[in-house]
Amino acid sequence: MRNIMMAMTAVLVLSACGAGGTGTNTGHPNPTSPTGGTTANTLSGRILDAAGKPVADAEVWIQPVSYQGLIKARTDAQGRYQSIELNPSLAPYRAQAYKVVNYHGEQNCVRMGGETSADFDVFNAKDGAVRNFRWKMQGSSEGGYDDQTWGGNLRFYKDPETDDADMVRSDEVLEVKLVPNGPLIDGSVGEEWDYTVHTGQGVKDVPVGRYNMSAVVVNADGTKTPLRLKADNDVQQTGWNTTITILFDGLSNCGHYATFHSTPIAISR
Repeated sequence: MRNIMMAMTAVLVLSACGAGGTGTNTGHPNPTSPTGGTTANTLSGRILDAAGKPVADAEVWIQPVSYQGLIKARTDAQGRYQSIELNPSLAPYRAQAYKVVNYHGEQNCVRMGGETSADFDVFNAKDGAVRNFRWKMQGSSEGGYDDQTWGGNLRFYKDPETDDADMVRSDEVLEVKLVPNGPLIDGSVGEEWDYTVHTGQGVKDVPVGRYNMSAVVVNADGTKTPLRLKADNDVQQTGWNTTITILFDGLSNCGHYATFHSTPIAISR
């Protein structure tokens, strides 16, 4: 067991035996910028949103690859952060970044993307290291699990109470419309989205926000039938209607490598 005294008043305990601890940096209001040089044995960088604006009060989690333990650094109003001093003998380290958002009464811990794929690489902070992050709203999620996207996904299913005659087959074509109902989860203004998909594919990689949703099924003769929809997930329950308001399932706690859950929507003729 090693006890390592850190800068300020934080103490981090790391060991190969599984005893871990946490340290949080709150003493760097103006951390060293990536373009202005680095400080030995620290990690610094910035977090920006998709539009290039700073993300304040986000957390960067720094963990040694071969040991237990966790150090946290928090971004300032300019989206910049700098860690407390890291023990070089415990290198390499890895870093992840998160932003906790209270969105329509639900707590979401949103994982930040890397500004480049290299920002998820492990690092040795001996000479100072930089890791920059972006709050990404769409696109393939690097540094995480396969087939994850930064946007939210909708999964369509048959409600158990739906009659077989009203069932929508997985190979049928749907036209889905999503109209934003207020700002997106990052505070930006949303866009209207129209998707043409097979039922079994669902809708993938939607910028996460609250939307009014409607859908039609394209029949074999080319006519279109409005569908009845129902949301029944962890964050929202609605009754059957041709237009419903949806929220995406998120994760309330930080520390994960995922993005958003696949959000289930029941559909019926």
